[in-house]
Amino acid sequence: MGQKSQDEIVVGISSPHPHSYLKFAGELSKLGYKLIDCADTEWGNKRLDICILSLDIIKSPSPAVLSNLEIYDIPFIISLNDDAVMENLSEHLQKAVGFLFAEPSLHHLALEIEVGLHIHRERTLHSRRVEHVSTKIQNNRDIGMATGLLMGQTHLSALQVFSVLKTFSRNARIRIATLANEVIRLYEHKHPELSHDKKIIDLESWLAAQVQVEDLAAVATKQSSKVS
Repeated sequence: MGQKSQDEIVVGISSPHPHSYLKFAGELSKLGYKLIDCADTEWGNKRLDICILSLDIIKSPSPAVLSNLEIYDIPFIISLNDDAVMENLSEHLQKAVGFLFAEPSLHHLALEIEVGLHIHRERTLHSRRVEHVSTKIQNNRDIGMATGLLMGQTHLSALQVFSVLKTFSRNARIRIATLANEVIRLYEHKHPELSHDKKIIDLESWLAAQVQVEDLAAVATKQSSKVS
């Protein structure tokens, strides 16, 4: 990907008539925006913060353009004219962070870029919050399910089982939700040590014997690196 200065905002222009926007390149550069022309085959070596996507008489943007927008998570402003076929553009209109009509003025163009970037940031933050809440809910469900399964295999109460899980996860340096998920996996695969007619006398020793801590830690590290 191409390099850019820390404060520079790169605005890609995907349009059959890029001059309508590039003519403002000098003025926009003073505001911290760098405009570049993006032909379909040129996206691989460019790093864009936002894109202006022109939809003229065509029914849909080219597959190459849509693919790059999705792969690089680039927000886009749609540029429309009177000939655009609106009923065929509903999906793109919903994803857009702004709109331009005909040939915009310098002020309108700068405003749409600024607002579009703000909308994209808010969408991203909201998506992360929703994902975080969903993950917490799923983790709590897994911990509750694992606790219930182990209660049925031991003489321990829910609080006692949870305490053992918490201590084991801390000593093994793995998240309790990861440990709980592994307990559920063992149960679902009908592990011989989890038959209903056989009680687990020492839960901590049983966990140490059944749970492959190194494998879980490696998986957790890999997942963490993907998120970051």
